[in-house]
Amino acid sequence: MQLTTAAFRLSKWIWLWGPIALLLLVLGIIIFCPEDQMKMLINKEGGLVELGTPLLCVPAVIAGLFCIQHLKNLPATAQSLICLKCHTANATFNLHDWNVGPHALNEVSCFECHDVHASPDLKVTPLDSGKLCFGCHQSAQAEFSLPSHHPLKEGRVFCVDCHDPHGGFTDKNLLQDSVEETCIQCHADKRGPFLYEHADVTNDCQNCHSPHGSVNKNLLNAREPFLCLQCHVGHRVNRQEGGSDSPERIRALYTRCSDCHSRIHGTDTPSTSGEGRFTR
Repeated sequence: MQLTTAAFRLSKWIWLWGPIALLLLVLGIIIFCPEDQMKMLINKEGGLVELGTPLLCVPAVIAGLFCIQHLKNLPATAQSLICLKCHTANATFNLHDWNVGPHALNEVSCFECHDVHASPDLKVTPLDSGKLCFGCHQSAQAEFSLPSHHPLKEGRVFCVDCHDPHGGFTDKNLLQDSVEETCIQCHADKRGPFLYEHADVTNDCQNCHSPHGSVNKNLLNAREPFLCLQCHVGHRVNRQEGGSDSPERIRALYTRCSDCHSRIHGTDTPSTSGEGRFTR
């Protein structure tokens, strides 16, 4: 009677858990099989190769199933390729450019940012992306601590608002085609086109601004008027009849250019002189 009960329990266990155990065995053969017993799925160049004899590495499979750290011993390219086998075959188009991105080129794998066994949803939330990115990009973290900075620490903007961590063909993994296109997603009033445009502004906002943070107001690369004087000639302070302007006038002209040239990014309204001086 006891033997019959034991056999029944064993058959029930096999019926319930047998298919799962078989599936794990097959997955283990594919993932955990050591190189000396079976040809690896991924060669050193990151390409696929043929499988060898899987039955020779069953002991390694069993050990691997109980020791997930074996995955972390794979090269970064191999780790990412395991994920990309599924995630590039579906509608996750943002992963199609992974292999040309700086993360892949610097041997950063998917495992660096995603804990594959944490939960069914492995996506990193925008709020958590900053802390995750700062683990490697410490210079950017320092810039966000400067007096003038984009409000990332305040939770109003996130790294993924401007950058695509999964790679792309743009510089710095920007989501848009250029720096200007990225900035005007939020700063729409600077989009233009304007009748009178500030030439350098239409090319690259970083000519004047530091995108993460700065010691100067408005994320400027240098204080006014020194930033403007890098390209523009200053106001004349010497009079034609001799002598110079009063200290008060000189101080007014060389304090902040934007006090008068308030529409410095561009305007459709001519100045009082009839030229585009960005004063209104």
